[in-house]
Amino acid sequence: VVSTAERKIVKTVPIGRGPHIVMLRPDGKKLYVTSEGDMQLVEMDVATWVVTGTTPLFTWPRVLAQTTDGKRIYQTIRWLNGALVIDPEKKQVVDRIALGESKFASEGKDAHGIAVTPDGRELWIATQTTDDATVLSTADHRVLGKVQVGRDPNWLEFTPDGKLAVLSNT
Repeated sequence: VVSTAERKIVKTVPIGRGPHIVMLRPDGKKLYVTSEGDMQLVEMDVATWVVTGTTPLFTWPRVLAQTTDGKRIYQTIRWLNGALVIDPEKKQVVDRIALGESKFASEGKDAHGIAVTPDGRELWIATQTTDDATVLSTADHRVLGKVQVGRDPNWLEFTPDGKLAVLSNT
C-alpha cells in the first residue's frame, strides 16, 4: 500500500505468489488482486487491508473487469478466448464466456484485454489470436459484434464518457 501524499510504502500485504493485476470495487470498499502463482483472485478490505477471501481460478489469471455495480467480475485467463464470470459475493466462478478458438495459442495468448463500458451495458474482450475485440451484452453475454483492432491486442480501457475505447497492441 502506497501513500500518494507521502510517496512511500505504508503497508505490505501478503496476497500470494505472483500478484499481477489490481482492481478496486466500484464502491471503493474492496480491492481485488490476481495471483498468478496461486491461480486465484484475492479480495481485500480497503479499510483494514486484510484479505477477506479468495476465488480459485484453476489457471493463470490475466486481466479482469467488473460490472458498474460490482456484482459481476470478468476474468480473462490463459488458453481461453473468452472470460470467466465470477460472483464476488460467493467468491466463485459461476460461468464462462467461450468465444471459440481460431487456432491454438501456444503461449496462452488468447483473450487478454477486457473492459466494461462506463454505462455497464457492454463487455469488450480483446483477442490476441484473431486481432479483434468482441463486443458482448452484459445482460446475457450475447455477441453484439466484432471490431478489428490491429495486431496482437493487449490492454483495453474506455474513456470515462464511454465515447472511445483505447486499446494497445503488443
